[in-house]
Amino acid sequence: MLQPFKQPYIVNSIKTIDNLVKRYGNSHLKEIDLTHSQTNVIIFLHQERHRQVQQRDIERALNLTNPTVSVLLSRLEEKGFIRRTTHQKDNRSRIIELTEKVDPIVQEIYEHVNSIEEMLFEGLEEAEVRVLSDTLRKIALNAEKL
Repeated sequence: MLQPFKQPYIVNSIKTIDNLVKRYGNSHLKEIDLTHSQTNVIIFLHQERHRQVQQRDIERALNLTNPTVSVLLSRLEEKGFIRRTTHQKDNRSRIIELTEKVDPIVQEIYEHVNSIEEMLFEGLEEAEVRVLSDTLRKIALNAEKL
């Protein structure tokens, strides 16, 4: 017997939130010549600055395809925010690192992300945010199994 169609409200809500955050982010990041997706790469590289990061690390961490990351990196390189250098042990591999141009804006990027989170979590108690964060982390891990 067929199960009745069940509207995927939670998945749709997550997608809607993602779309709205990207739209808001893109509109507010224009002044520093970045997109929401580009700032995700910058944040990842900033958090991982203690090690050598390759493109595939970014693809895995942000769950993006190779072509998508290639375009993001090309644009960030054109804007002078990153540089790609040849890996010392593997000439075919490139190390991606932030340039000094990011230094004056990295704090602004983090503040932007924090302000979005503050808006999204308005009216929620700290305990609710903690539970939500833990739950979404578990859902993301389940999604990786798809």
